[in-house]
Amino acid sequence: MKRKKKGIACERELVHKLWDLGFGAVRIAGSGCTKTPSADIVAGRAGKVYTIECKSSKSENYYLDKSVVEQLLEFSRRFDSTPLIGIRFKNQEWAFLKIEHLPLFKDTGKFFVIGSSDISGRCIRLDKL
Repeated sequence: MKRKKKGIACERELVHKLWDLGFGAVRIAGSGCTKTPSADIVAGRAGKVYTIECKSSKSENYYLDKSVVEQLLEFSRRFDSTPLIGIRFKNQEWAFLKIEHLPLFKDTGKFFVIGSSDISGRCIRLDKL
């Protein structure tokens, strides 16, 4: 499966999981393909609205481009929502990182390096959103 199709499949999987937990959730088609900031998913429940950028990785580390974070922050500000990075490593459940927790990870200047073994204690599990 090509990278883009895998990303779309992960986003759709997360939307279904959010619905199963009582959220209203939609995937934003074409996110990342336009000049304007956006997110992959918008989800809400009980007065809380989240804008989520989804990432998945087969390897132990994911290199999160800081420009993606900046776009998510801008979109979330305009949408008046809480921005989250949703990440799923191979054979692990979804984990969510608050933007303010990203500086806890290794910073290469252009990327935050998020390790699968580094996220415990720094993330929010799906059932805790």
